[in-house]
Amino acid sequence: MVEIRLKSIANRLGKSVSDIARETGLNRNTVTGLFHDKVDGIKFATIDLLCDTYGIRLEDLIVRKETRVGAAPGSRIIRELRMEPPFFSWAPLNALHKPPAHFFQDGVGKSYTFFARGQTERFFDRAELNRFASRTLERYEGDGAMEVHAAFLRARDQLAAAVAGLAAQPVGRFLNADLPKTAQRLSDLRSDMLSTSQWIDAFDCGMRDERVGQVERAHGFTRAETSLLLASGEQTPSVLRRLAVLRLAQANTGVEHRDAKKFLSAYPFVSAEELAADIEAYAKRPETLAFEVETLSRLPKAHADAVRNLLRVKNLRINPLEFFARLDAWRDEREEADRGARFQLDRLLRVIAERSHLAYPLALYLLPQESEGALNGLVGEQALQTRRDEGFLVALEHGGYKAYEGAWAVSVQDDLVSRNMSQLAYANL
Repeated sequence: MVEIRLKSIANRLGKSVSDIARETGLNRNTVTGLFHDKVDGIKFATIDLLCDTYGIRLEDLIVRKETRVGAAPGSRIIRELRMEPPFFSWAPLNALHKPPAHFFQDGVGKSYTFFARGQTERFFDRAELNRFASRTLERYEGDGAMEVHAAFLRARDQLAAAVAGLAAQPVGRFLNADLPKTAQRLSDLRSDMLSTSQWIDAFDCGMRDERVGQVERAHGFTRAETSLLLASGEQTPSVLRRLAVLRLAQANTGVEHRDAKKFLSAYPFVSAEELAADIEAYAKRPETLAFEVETLSRLPKAHADAVRNLLRVKNLRINPLEFFARLDAWRDEREEADRGARFQLDRLLRVIAERSHLAYPLALYLLPQESEGALNGLVGEQALQTRRDEGFLVALEHGGYKAYEGAWAVSVQDDLVSRNMSQLAYANL
């Protein structure tokens, strides 16, 4: 990866951005981009001008260094494939980048997210994730997580209020100036919620399986018993939504009925067509419908009774996997709130795309903070087409982030993919 070191040179010489722009005759915006290393390239003429003006060598100004995730021995790369374009990815990336320091200090370490041609790849360092998970488990395995969960609930409720308020508004009538402000505000609230809950996914990269295996062996649990202890047993938001659909099916309600309309108003991310298909499918299976309604209605008590009986048989006072069961319920709360936020962000993006004369598939490659620029004609379709076709990468590295496009982004992604694939090949030998 190429690094431009104008800032360190300027600091050594005691020069400001204004000084460099005045003394070289370069445009101030050009100097600012080079100073903060936020450019995709640099002209030969600019290099010559800087080197001649300040008596520096090319290797002082530009350095190429290897971009390696987790360079420590034994490091392994985790690769995740997702269907989450940049516009919707920025909030979870920001949550990883800036977790609440009061709870998590410096977060999960390094992560790299590559976007291209409708596909998203995320790369993590397994060792760093597991170190983070280990520290978090040590701090929060008891009742310590209650404080974090309370912060999550406050952030979730703020997001839910904003989502509910926006759901009732005709965003197609918003002024151009209000669209990016609203999108940024909603994205910020989403980041706040995710920053108090995104960390629970770190346990899925080895730590959870390791701890569950230890508990399973220590107490002689069968797989079925382990699954029981890992289940939350709560009527989580997704369970309550499912139960509402089942009851509409029991009443054989059409989507035009007031109860169905009330449901669709509460869950705008569920389409009338999806709801109608669910109701019709269950109407054809009345025995299954009755069984599921009974099971979900009695879930909390039935689960609590089953866990209590198992613990009595094993002579245990508490569920040794309670922490992970709580995390699963927490994850469900997060996903349900996030669905609503994403739906409203999508409504805003479609209006922004239309007014910016951008095709919607390309508008997905905007970042929320670029919405205003798009509306003002400063982010064109060709730039987004290039970003989509040639690649766009966001690198988060211990509190800092950089964005790369084109060949630089692809070179980092190629390195990460090859390392991940070589690990898989080695594991299969």
